[in-house]
Amino acid sequence: MATLSQIRRMNQRKVIKIMMRLGSASRAQLAKATGMSQATVGRIVDDLLQNAVLAEAAGTGASRDADSVQIGRPSTRLQLDRQRRRFLAVQLGVHQTRLAALPLAVADAEEWSVQIATPASPEEWADAIVGASKRLALKGIEAVVASLPGVVDEHSGKVLLSPNLRWTERADLAGLLKPITRAPLVCVQEIRALALGQLAAEPYVEDFLLVDFGSGVGAAAVIGGKLYRGSLPLSGELGHTPVIGNHRRCGCGATGCVETLVSQHGLVESAQENRVARTWEELLEEVRIGGLPAWMRRSLDAVATTIAGALNVLGLRRVTLTGALVDLPGAADYLSSAITKGSMWARFGDVTCKPAPRRRMAGMVSTAIDRVLLSRR
Repeated sequence: MATLSQIRRMNQRKVIKIMMRLGSASRAQLAKATGMSQATVGRIVDDLLQNAVLAEAAGTGASRDADSVQIGRPSTRLQLDRQRRRFLAVQLGVHQTRLAALPLAVADAEEWSVQIATPASPEEWADAIVGASKRLALKGIEAVVASLPGVVDEHSGKVLLSPNLRWTERADLAGLLKPITRAPLVCVQEIRALALGQLAAEPYVEDFLLVDFGSGVGAAAVIGGKLYRGSLPLSGELGHTPVIGNHRRCGCGATGCVETLVSQHGLVESAQENRVARTWEELLEEVRIGGLPAWMRRSLDAVATTIAGALNVLGLRRVTLTGALVDLPGAADYLSSAITKGSMWARFGDVTCKPAPRRRMAGMVSTAIDRVLLSRR
């Protein structure tokens, strides 16, 4: 039988998770959403306010809760705390590493406090991170949450394969970060972080496939409001699907991967081969003036077939597109149309594809809340 202390912690977890989904809410709305009495919710809220997990919302902004209309005296609205910095976020990217100290609730527009070029070895990276972290106020940090590229075992914190950043495969990231803080390290694969951030921004869109285009091409599925996880620490590697007739070598060791065509580097390489542009900026201008060239349409058709196949297997009908491809004029629209043509569900209903900004910070905080804050409650 559960003790009173265990019941209290379970109820606290429930309130925090509901608040993550609603954004802001009154005590009455929390009671309705959790199925608990208003008296019980009131006691839990008081405790969470005292521990700076919740805070009273400034002003009287509307909640994302559909049932937000109340009669009589307006009640105090609550939200996750936005003031106290609890987590050190470290985004380890192929070209840049970014850091920020984050509260429980983050703004939709990302603002990273420190940005450095990603070095070529774990030792150089550790030295650079230690120096960069001195620009941040890290007192009271409860966890370090790291967004990592490649195939990542999130529970062990190990990078199993990173074709575009090979040194991470032998790095002890937790050990490298110890000079900064003794707080525990929480790792999340970078595309999965983006999907969690998108879910936080649109909590009522509970089923979608997020596809990101950058140094590579990756995907993550959200099904029933939860990030999809298989039995292996491997999912969403759409970029490593081979394309017939593509002879480019991929960093993963294979030949013909679709990301060699539609990653940012792959698109620039194709532009150079076709003598239309030498840099990403030149390619953007070329497409803006002349539209999508035939070679680019063929590449987009190839990745659209891969994405449509994923939708057919997972039974999804929504795609969120993020990253570099969104910046190419007309590319997202063309890709959306091609995905729809290849999706089985388009024969019976609607398939939605839309571009969105990267919401990495929100996904990293969501990971830290679930694996650190809620694990203690």
